[in-house]
Amino acid sequence: MISVGERCNGSTRDSSGDLGCNPSVPVQVQVLPVANQQFNQQADGVADTNSQAAELLSELERTKAELQEKTLYLQTLFETVPVGIFVVDAETRLVLDLNPHAQKLIGAKKDQIVGYRCNNVVCPAGDRACPILDFGQTIDQSERVVLTKDGRRLPVLKSVVQLVNDGHRVLVESFVDITEIKKAQTEILNANADLSTAQESLIAAKEAAELAALHDPLTKLPNRRLLSERLRQVMVTSTRSNLKSALLFIDLDDFKRVNDTLGHDAGDILLQTTGCRLSSCVRDVDTVARLGGDEFVVILEGLSESQEKAANRAKIVAEKILAIVSQSCRLNGRECICTASIGIVVFGGQRDSIDNVLQQADIAMYHAKAKGRNGIHFFAPALQEAIMARAALEEDLRQAIGTKQFVLHYQPQIEAGNVVGVEALIRWNHATRGTLAPAEFISMAEETGLIVPLGTWVLETACKQIAAWAQSDRTSDMTVAVNISARQLRQPDFVQQVLDAVNRAGANPRNLKLELTESMLLENIEEVIGKMADLKVHGLSFSLDDFGTGYSSLAYLKRLPLDQLKIDRAFVRDMLTDVTSSTIAQTAICLGNAMGLSVMAEGVETSEERSLLASLGCHSYQGYLFSPALPLEEFEQWLRGFALGNS
Repeated sequence: MISVGERCNGSTRDSSGDLGCNPSVPVQVQVLPVANQQFNQQADGVADTNSQAAELLSELERTKAELQEKTLYLQTLFETVPVGIFVVDAETRLVLDLNPHAQKLIGAKKDQIVGYRCNNVVCPAGDRACPILDFGQTIDQSERVVLTKDGRRLPVLKSVVQLVNDGHRVLVESFVDITEIKKAQTEILNANADLSTAQESLIAAKEAAELAALHDPLTKLPNRRLLSERLRQVMVTSTRSNLKSALLFIDLDDFKRVNDTLGHDAGDILLQTTGCRLSSCVRDVDTVARLGGDEFVVILEGLSESQEKAANRAKIVAEKILAIVSQSCRLNGRECICTASIGIVVFGGQRDSIDNVLQQADIAMYHAKAKGRNGIHFFAPALQEAIMARAALEEDLRQAIGTKQFVLHYQPQIEAGNVVGVEALIRWNHATRGTLAPAEFISMAEETGLIVPLGTWVLETACKQIAAWAQSDRTSDMTVAVNISARQLRQPDFVQQVLDAVNRAGANPRNLKLELTESMLLENIEEVIGKMADLKVHGLSFSLDDFGTGYSSLAYLKRLPLDQLKIDRAFVRDMLTDVTSSTIAQTAICLGNAMGLSVMAEGVETSEERSLLASLGCHSYQGYLFSPALPLEEFEQWLRGFALGNS
């Protein structure tokens, strides 16, 4: 270190700019400016620090003032808000604080509430006490009941918010008195109830007025006015749908005698009873009305497109009415029997009018009375004759089943030049009309239910023939196809009936083929499939007849245990001249092949038809090209000739 008195050895600023010592200047004089500069810098730093501290202190004072202001605001809000507020410890459920409005709400002072469990002093036990909320939930809002200090029960809307105060969970519960709201709601409900009652009374009065205006006061049936409206509607519907309807004009034969001998009270009872009996004979869509006196009218809607079938169905209903009206009725302690006369008119055209239909039915009713009463008469003479003829035919059919006036004819089925089977077709040897084809009586048998015993006879006869043909090598492998009706198939014991017929005859079930039509498959398809499956287990086969003319849905077709499809004769007849028919035939053939079913064409009458079918892939035929349906002896003779021709 250089001493204070020490000097530099002649150092000066040289040419390079370096500072040397000036031997003539003391060292302490040279150091003093540097020290002054450092001191000044430190003093400036202290001044800056003091300035920052002053600013921070000022900011803290402002924040404190703001917090005090907000605290005062919240405290004022807590004290003045017109909502009852309770601060409750979330764990202990003890009330920590409450505002003046809460004290006013329950009529108690603060020291009477703080430190007590909230559900004891606020929500009375048993009235849905305060729920303990899981931490994390924000709001519980519901209607509750507050029990005041004087025992009153105030309805309130309660809200709960969970907060954390000094590390403790608290519940801030607010209560709003909704007494006036509940009163208003009750008043509104009462007003609505009164309004609803008034509306119901008005509706009831209106309905009573309409009932009185449109219905007969004694029987409660439609009167002439409502009958005319219903008849007009049915006429419009019948014209659009092309379905015939019928009107029955009914007059009690002995009503005047009942009134004269038993009194008008008894007559009224008879009219009421008759109205009930008529209603029990018809469908819901039909109409039963009282015109006045002892005259009633029945409208049978949408019976059939065929006028004759519609008339027959009207006749069935009329006969039912005659039977039920003529049953005894107890009037003033006496048993009374009263019959009726019925006139029927079938309508369903644009030329029909309400007045004409009623007049025609009235005329027909008087004809029924003129013939001896307790009877039925149709307005149209030709229709009357047809109905009478049909009734006679139905009676003949019943007798024919009992006396076995039926025979089976057999039409051969050809495949690859060989007779592989026959279809058994029923014929009726009528005593006066000769041999009748199925088209002349099968529909009647279906409608009357006679198809069931008739079908049973066909099945048993076919099974006997299978057993007889089993004795010859030429016919032992031939199948016999039998048509099954919808009514037969719906019989609960149909499967057992078929098996019994096979067993009694000793027939090979593999030689029996049952032919079904598409229309009969639309009802209860699951039951049909089950019955078919049961019979197939025993070796029987099934053919779907008239394929393409009915529903033809692949949805059910693929589920049916079928063995064969038969192309309807209508397509075979037209396929040479109609592209659509040939396309349908080709589609049926392709579909059958795809499903593993054999395909047979019905009604093949020309070699051109057979050739076209063969080119489309169908090689099984049935039709006049080979032979019509023949009686047993003629068929066996034809079969021998066919065998010789192909030998």
